[in-house]
Amino acid sequence: MSKASNRGDKPSSKKPERNYEVGYAKPPAERKFKPGRSGNPAGRPRGSKNRIKDSDLTSIVLGEAQRSIKINDGGRSIKLSVGRAVVRAICINALKGNVHAQRRATELMHAAQREQDRIERENLSEFMEYKI
Repeated sequence: MSKASNRGDKPSSKKPERNYEVGYAKPPAERKFKPGRSGNPAGRPRGSKNRIKDSDLTSIVLGEAQRSIKINDGGRSIKLSVGRAVVRAICINALKGNVHAQRRATELMHAAQREQDRIERENLSEFMEYKI
């Protein structure tokens, strides 16, 4: 027995031959996907996965790091950026004796010192070039 489709089509007058019983996970032959055809022809095109470009990811990370949040500090609420709050939490955990936090805090301090020295050398060389 052929049923009318949901689109309001009339049932076909010809009854297709069925080699098997129609039931759960066994659709009628006329309703099966045709070989080589997608079940969702208007779906997502191949190769267009939900990927974030590196430049987009960088801007997302920097945007989150600069976002302002409220934290409790000694019974009062203060506003800090997320990046500053993370560095603060690492330093507090380092002071409490967390070895991993101590190592990370030391790495952050060395990296910050190297960057500051690089900027000072760059500024000094620009000043010297200007002076000459």
